[in-house]
Amino acid sequence: MKRFLFLLLFSVLQMLQSVNAQMAITSESWDSRRMREMNVQQMAVQNSYEVLAIAVDATIRDQIAEVSVTQTIYNPGNQALEVEIFFPLPNGGIVQNFMMMVNGKEIPGQLLKQEEARGIYESIVRRKRDPALMEYVGYGLFKTSVFPIQVGEERNITVRYTQVCDRNLNAVNFSYPFGTQKFSAKALRSLSFNARIESSDGIKTVFSPTDDIIIKRTGDKTAHIKMEKTYVLPTSDFKMVFTTDKGEVGASLLSYKEASDKDGYFMLLASPSVDEIVKQSEKTVLFVLDRSGSMSGQKIEQAKKAVEFVMRNLNDNDLFNIVSYDDRIETYKPELVRYNKKAYEECYTYINGIRPGGGTNINGALVAGMEMLHDDKRPTYVIFLTDGLPTAGATDELTIANNCKNANKVKARLFAFGVGNDVNARLLDRLSSANGGLSEYVKPAEDIEASVARLYSNISSPVLTDIKISFEAVEVFMPVSGLDIRSTYPEIMPDLFRGGQIVWVGKYNKPCKANVVIRGKSNGVNKEYRFPVEFVSHTGTKTHDYVEKIWASRRIGHLINQIDLNGRNTELVDELVRLSKEYGILTPYTAFLAREDVDLNAMSQNQRIADEELKELEVVRGESANDQRAYKSTMQNNTKVQNSAPVQGGAYKKDEQAEKNMANVRNVGSKTFYNKNNQWVDGSLDAKTAKNVVKVRMYSDEYFKLAKGQSAEFNQYLSVGENVVVVINNVAYEFYK
Repeated sequence: MKRFLFLLLFSVLQMLQSVNAQMAITSESWDSRRMREMNVQQMAVQNSYEVLAIAVDATIRDQIAEVSVTQTIYNPGNQALEVEIFFPLPNGGIVQNFMMMVNGKEIPGQLLKQEEARGIYESIVRRKRDPALMEYVGYGLFKTSVFPIQVGEERNITVRYTQVCDRNLNAVNFSYPFGTQKFSAKALRSLSFNARIESSDGIKTVFSPTDDIIIKRTGDKTAHIKMEKTYVLPTSDFKMVFTTDKGEVGASLLSYKEASDKDGYFMLLASPSVDEIVKQSEKTVLFVLDRSGSMSGQKIEQAKKAVEFVMRNLNDNDLFNIVSYDDRIETYKPELVRYNKKAYEECYTYINGIRPGGGTNINGALVAGMEMLHDDKRPTYVIFLTDGLPTAGATDELTIANNCKNANKVKARLFAFGVGNDVNARLLDRLSSANGGLSEYVKPAEDIEASVARLYSNISSPVLTDIKISFEAVEVFMPVSGLDIRSTYPEIMPDLFRGGQIVWVGKYNKPCKANVVIRGKSNGVNKEYRFPVEFVSHTGTKTHDYVEKIWASRRIGHLINQIDLNGRNTELVDELVRLSKEYGILTPYTAFLAREDVDLNAMSQNQRIADEELKELEVVRGESANDQRAYKSTMQNNTKVQNSAPVQGGAYKKDEQAEKNMANVRNVGSKTFYNKNNQWVDGSLDAKTAKNVVKVRMYSDEYFKLAKGQSAEFNQYLSVGENVVVVINNVAYEFYK
């Protein structure tokens, strides 16, 4: 138990590390004076000033973004600073109408193209003997003249510019380079992003692969976006994509292919219109409520309030019923009831009369509930609540899961809520996985009603169900010749709800243009939607390289689920270790890879260690069991680029070893680097490639010549540190000091 909590803590810390704007660089004359005074050979880029706050406000109309950035910087030192403000120009877009002000006064500056900017970036790296700016070699630049910041003084720096956003078919991409704030001496007190999106076509999906954003829709053609953080030191760019379409449902495909001999990765985003042009389907909701003796007190009262909440929010003509159980099975009505005001009032009385007592016949309750369901044309949702282990009727885990699945003749989706720490968490996962739903674990101090209400708010208005997705050749209603789509997640396609979206990821083998066909049912009527998409080649855009890592996190969640439900085997454990190493997604079972003494290429040894760690999944009851299944679910449904999915709930002790291990891993671009013997090593380096390393001395003419001939994507890896091994196009380069 304690060991697993330590590993979960490491995963949380990994996630916090990955939370690329303008930056202040001290002038050459100031650096020279300070180096003489301090008798040092170099002045690093960071630690000379603090960024207190940064606020970004943007208005995006179709493809044009008007951006205003206000940054507050502070001189904490004992001498006045002389600084220049550098703004690496956002990659992949045309920037114009650039203006910069300091404390409300416009200051002169230069707008430099990539080649001119390259020389300035290189001169700073040579002068400061610090590779931090190498990641921007290949970017354009806006720079100001030198101005002072007195001791203890704050300066408000405002930048305004207009940017043409990158667009691919109906997907518009926006990014802001928050990562330059990592040069601040301390964490930012506040960081915020606010945007208004306006589209002449309807806005369908708004999605950020990097940050949690709040989305407020005020109509089909507008959206308001908000993101706020406090006391953070951001190390990566903010990215956002929104898709547009005039129809009832919109879909866009984002893809990325690193090399011609490697698979590509795609992400399909699908959303309905927020206007009322799509009629929501009439649905069936069935409650299966545990009323055993262990539910007495606050738990049963909260559970009854949860049922009441859902009942109040059903729509007229929805169908419902309640199965309450202890060691006996009782139903509110023999058959499903059509919802209206009178039906709610009658059911309310029944709900309040439920009293706890007796054992727990989970099998009987679920089978009885499923046998009530006969209409496979209506979307059907089973909300199952329990706080304990099965003690009556069939009690075997696999038997209960199989009986429930076999009784489910209408493809009802089962959402399981485990209340407290006495449930069989693996049983709940078996039930939800086999029946197209999700499991959630409510901790003893948490509110059952809030958890159920949150779920129901997401599933209350289905607009397209029984969804199937295929790809057809352009202008030909036939499959695309030679296109192989595989390893797609989620495996069972969820329903599409008003205000929601589907995020479906997978792998593809060849670049091509195609039509994606989405088929489903709306109120029992078959619907079909077609959208043009493109699976890009390795020479195509790198804008959506994050898709690969999101796929990897879901694949890892799938592997953990297979190990959990079916047991460990060599093939699954091998792939889990390989993906964790390559993508830096360090799970509670592979966190040991970050230890400095672990050889990343000692695969047999690492697999044995992971196999031992995975024995924790044999724990099916208690806080650790619930936390492991919650973590697994988060990974399976992850939509963010991060080193590790957040672990839901729980308080974990601060562990010095976990923090030390966290510092041994850095994620830069699409690569992960591990600190091994004071050298940052690319996680994709294998034993064969390591035998033929090209060595380059840091800050030498060869170093800058190599950087000049490479893309900005390559140069970002030079900023990792002063001793780095990186693999590019199957060639390993070692940069040493």
